[in-house]
Amino acid sequence: MATNTTSSEAPTAAGKRRAVAVSRIDTVPPDARVRHFDELDERTQQVLADLDGEEALVPVAESVADEIGDGVVVFTEYYRVDVR
Repeated sequence: MATNTTSSEAPTAAGKRRAVAVSRIDTVPPDARVRHFDELDERTQQVLADLDGEEALVPVAESVADEIGDGVVVFTEYYRVDVR
């Protein structure tokens, strides 16, 4: 994942923005919602692919925040995602 802590995502028409906190994790909690990277739409994949795996708070459009939700995403490693 490339280093980038901002999203190229433009604000929605209503200007609604949220943020996702993403951090690399070594183990997955047993009750975590786990999704694979390829299950996400292209826009959400791009937001995650732009991160470097270090903890980051990334502003995103509300639609991306809604799609990704809280949980774990499996990419090349496991990433915990918290929507704020």
